[in-house]
Order: sequence, then C-alpha cells, then structure tokens
Amino acid sequence: IAFRRTHSVLGSSIFWRENIRWFGAEQYEVDLSSASQTLAYWLRTKSDSLYVMINGSPRAQTFRIHAEQVNGWQRAIDTSLPYPEDIASGLSATPYNLPTYRLNPRSVVVFEAASFPTSSG
Repeated sequence: IAFRRTHSVLGSSIFWRENIRWFGAEQYEVDLSSASQTLAYWLRTKSDSLYVMINGSPRAQTFRIHAEQVNGWQRAIDTSLPYPEDIASGLSATPYNLPTYRLNPRSVVVFEAASFPTSSG
C-alpha cells in the first residue's frame, strides 16, 4: 500500500495510453505468442517513472532495460528476494545502473527512477 501511495501513476483514474510502453524481455518488441512467459513495461508520467519486468517462466531470464536513459534507477521490488529485502522504496531502494537485470523464475521486479529525463519521449 505504501508503494502505491508513493507512486501516484499506479492510482491514476485514467487509462495509461500515452504513459506506457510495452517491451519484450531482451527484444524491444513484445512476444505476443501463446508460448511467451515474459513481459516488461515502462510506466511514466511527468512526476513518476516505473519499469516493471515480469518473468512467468520456470527459468531465470535476463531482461534488457529498454527505457530511455534515466539517471538513477532503483530496484524497489524483487518478489524473488526474501522478506524484508523484497520490497524497498525511496531511500531504502537499491541503486541499479546496468543495462540488464536477471530475473529469477516466476518473479516480478520493479525499478523506480530517482530522477527523470529532461527530454520528452
């Protein structure tokens, strides 16, 4: 609940149409086949930015972070980690600046941006 309150974009009363971009795990394009078990999306407004990666596969999967260069991604959620390391936000979030992230099987990872790009896009 605290994470949702911190990120107003999650409680938006309007559809995310212009605020969301969909991606595949390693590819830019989303795999829409029935065999696909991975998905990523970038949810962004003027005041908030989240990058979410979902691995429904029984195997670990490397995800490329396809979002525009944002200085200061922080790992806020990794459902594969033990409590209390699984959810951390704001000052307790783990800084992350690499172009890929290895997701454990059947897990979700959420990055939050500490700062936002200056260009629109």
